[in-house]
Amino acid sequence: MAIDASAATSTFLMQYFQEFYRELLIQKEIALRTLEDGIAFTPPPEVHTETQSDNIVEQDQAEHDEAQGQETVEITTITDTIQHKFRSMFERFSLEAQNQVGEFAVSHFQDALYAMVALLDETFLSFSWVGKTRWENNLIEKQFFHTQIAGELVFRKIDDLLENNDPMRNDVANIYMMILSLGFKGRYRDLGEDQQIDWYRHELYKMINRHAPLLFTTGREYLVPECYDHIISIPAGKGIPDVRNWVTAFAAILFVFITVSSFLWFKLVRDMDDALGQILTQAQKLGLS
Repeated sequence: MAIDASAATSTFLMQYFQEFYRELLIQKEIALRTLEDGIAFTPPPEVHTETQSDNIVEQDQAEHDEAQGQETVEITTITDTIQHKFRSMFERFSLEAQNQVGEFAVSHFQDALYAMVALLDETFLSFSWVGKTRWENNLIEKQFFHTQIAGELVFRKIDDLLENNDPMRNDVANIYMMILSLGFKGRYRDLGEDQQIDWYRHELYKMINRHAPLLFTTGREYLVPECYDHIISIPAGKGIPDVRNWVTAFAAILFVFITVSSFLWFKLVRDMDDALGQILTQAQKLGLS
């Protein structure tokens, strides 16, 4: 049975990209933790006055050099360890690509690999961490492709891809759209031209799917505009009053009722008590009690 080489290439390229990006997130977290752990260069020793001992100056310099050397080794180790993981991964990808689909996949894989390397280098140069300078001086792109022009070359490759519009290279277009969606900006990073990145993503989508995006088009305010064709525009009524207002009103009325009732009760009882007192007084005078 014949094998659909294009479909096979698309499948393994996407699997490779998913594995690569998962590892990228892990290693980026490790790089960020170096800042939390306080790995950084120590400042140079303070300048002492001439009256201080030369031994103290030499001791301070020696301690600084030793600390500087230890931190340099640690930073180098962290950076090289991260890069080694990706070099091993990319080498494994290359061998598997040659064995899985053969020569047909080689050119596709090389373009996809270059895109992954470009995203990798830009990611580790886009935030501050202790190994940033060493990474910048030892780009993965330079180690694999002997170039340092990914910011330009990726977009030239995309331009060629869009111009040829070859459905057999949709797998590569998928990878390009992925790296753009995940933050790769290349030559546009410092220019703030996000609209150009959006244009590339839009064109890659059209190439892959053979139609323009149905969602999130320019000027599209709603996901399903038809839902808003027949809606009630009358302002909403007042609805049920707040229960707290009723409770407050009832409590106020009850308080007034109890207060007034108590006042009237004490007034009546006092008047009755006065009347009974007068009756008892008269009865005593008449000798009735």
